[in-house]
Amino acid sequence: MKIGIITLPLHTNYGGILQAYALQKTLKGLGHEAIVINKDRYKHKPILGFCIKVIGGIFKLFGKKPPIPAPNYRWQTMRRHTGLFVKEHIDSITLKSIKQVQEGDFDCFVVGSDQIWRPKYNKGFPGTTGAFLDFAEKWNVLRIAYSPSFGSDNWEYNKKQTKECTRLAKKFKAISVREASGVALCREHLDAEAAHLLDPTMLLGKEEYISLLKGHETPPRCKSLMCYILDKSSDTDTLINCIAETKGLTPFRISTRTEDKKAPIEERVQPPVENWLQALRDAEFIVTD
Repeated sequence: MKIGIITLPLHTNYGGILQAYALQKTLKGLGHEAIVINKDRYKHKPILGFCIKVIGGIFKLFGKKPPIPAPNYRWQTMRRHTGLFVKEHIDSITLKSIKQVQEGDFDCFVVGSDQIWRPKYNKGFPGTTGAFLDFAEKWNVLRIAYSPSFGSDNWEYNKKQTKECTRLAKKFKAISVREASGVALCREHLDAEAAHLLDPTMLLGKEEYISLLKGHETPPRCKSLMCYILDKSSDTDTLINCIAETKGLTPFRISTRTEDKKAPIEERVQPPVENWLQALRDAEFIVTD
């Protein structure tokens, strides 16, 4: 069976990349052909792109560096490492719009995992109702939701979106969600019964991930305390310092300032996925939120 995997775009998020990798590998292990449908991130308004190009040309004419990196350059730079992982390990097609998928391209669609069912995250791709396969509504294809997340215990869809998604959800052969709270949200707001299943990353054993490190390992850190904090605060800093002092460990962070739009572009480059995996394997202690 040819399966199209629909998830959030694969750019710099380690978890987002690895859940797609794991789901695809699992489906292939079951004997299917599985392809991730990815979003072309390098899309910006023509007028903006033209203005940036003109400004850049003027500065280059006088031998100076343009003050504003083009959007394409920024994203290509930030994902220079994570993009290589996706290219090497994930079979995908890259589209500007989910509506470019044509009837007959796939026998089945699997939606998930990640926060693909959170409207504020999926509004660009595949779109709020696109995450419920609105583009394939009249097609004769198998529809499965594997552990998508709503990203919240609260319902974040408006009335119109809820009505559309409820109608589309009824066309799914099977629905599962990543959190127990999602089961209740499906029942209450989508009139759908959902199973509570593992995130795809948990479908693979640790040896599968360790094998990805071959040829990419760096010298291990001694007495390391890995810190993977998405929402940094004074409380998380206090906790990290307390653990480090109590256990005699040296804290280190594997993520960068990717989301900080004010940071210099080179400080926003996400380290390789392999570095993150090695840090998880080798750290003596891990703090994460």
